[in-house]
Amino acid sequence: MWNKRQIEILGMILLTISLCSASVITVAAKPDIRILASRIRAEFETDKADEQGPGDSEDEVLLKWQAASRDGDKLYQYLEQHKDGEIYDQYGGHYLNEDHQLTVLLSCQSQTCIHELQQIDFETDVIVRYGEFGSYFKTMELLQEINSKISGINISVVNGKGTAAEKELMAYYPCTHYDHLSNRISVSVSAYNEETTEYALKLFKELVGDYAGVSYYSCTKEDVTFEFYSTGIYLGQKIEVNGSNYSTGYRAIRTRDGVSYWGLVTSAHGNWKDDIAYIGDSPSNRIQIGTIKEWRFSDPIDAAFIQLDSGNYASQYVKYSNSTGSTTSTHFVTTSTTASVGNLLYKSGYATYRTSGTISSVNTAGYIGIHYFSSMIAVPEAIATYGDSGGISYKIISGNTGAALGIVEAGDNDITLFMKAPDINMYLNLSTY
Repeated sequence: MWNKRQIEILGMILLTISLCSASVITVAAKPDIRILASRIRAEFETDKADEQGPGDSEDEVLLKWQAASRDGDKLYQYLEQHKDGEIYDQYGGHYLNEDHQLTVLLSCQSQTCIHELQQIDFETDVIVRYGEFGSYFKTMELLQEINSKISGINISVVNGKGTAAEKELMAYYPCTHYDHLSNRISVSVSAYNEETTEYALKLFKELVGDYAGVSYYSCTKEDVTFEFYSTGIYLGQKIEVNGSNYSTGYRAIRTRDGVSYWGLVTSAHGNWKDDIAYIGDSPSNRIQIGTIKEWRFSDPIDAAFIQLDSGNYASQYVKYSNSTGSTTSTHFVTTSTTASVGNLLYKSGYATYRTSGTISSVNTAGYIGIHYFSSMIAVPEAIATYGDSGGISYKIISGNTGAALGIVEAGDNDITLFMKAPDINMYLNLSTY
């Protein structure tokens, strides 16, 4: 965590982006084909010659990403304000594809749905994928229901009040996953073989529920020695890297050569690639959790990705529920989004626990020590201090469900600055889960 004496705020940079004079709604006839509505022409998504040429710089790619992210926020806000529209129940979520284009999942193919999309003042072209995706909002309600039940069982077990069956279930580390490409929920358990997987899933269905449309599987067959639910890795809890204390950010996946690695984001300042991350309050109970595999401390991000060791798991739950750190939060974060001025931002970190403030700027520029950063989130009050660096920041999108906005960067008595999740994901090549 850095204080204001090390920060020279250079003022607000308001990005005005106009990537095209008129946005085009692009309709995907099937997942690997796109048909342009303005002129019927099909092209494979793997052919990116028309999308991103060799002349595109990092800055240009970032601008495309940010503009498409803003369009995603506009879409979500439109849906919240038009719940009686046809598109509301047919909307299956959205994401940014590899070309940094907003891609919308729809179950309806009517002109009414497309017409509703055309009412939104998008900055960029939009792709629509048709399919049986179901309702995003109903899926989120179901996800919250499942997570709340798991959380209730976990709290009972941690407090010594759980039944024998509940303790047994928690030993299999049940965890939910949301696939934004299909609007589907899956539940994983950590089991050693097919027999124990079958037993663990049977326990889950008896104690939590057997839900239609939810897939179930075993995430590992290795012997798990890390007691996740009693000493687990929550979002915004204390970690140690290279002799310095940080807080954990949001969960992320790093994919290399077709293999996905699960982990957490935190700050990069004070550590380096291949440094080991630990949890624990003293040398006697210090536990290695993973290794920094991606790292960048230069504009526009100060962030590192901790790849978790085999057998270690990151909870989707935020560590703290209040500013005293007395209880574990019921807020959980399974996705990330773009911050907007006026959003109520929550932050979790081990030094000041959970605090919140209203975002006043999403493009604050300044020096952190000798390093210049051109686009940070700003909250005009002190809601973090030393030790909170890297801690998750998020906003509530529905009920107790949150979306990561970024991680704690720096601050002082009248300002706190945050790195942006979309920028971190793009530059470290991560995806949020």
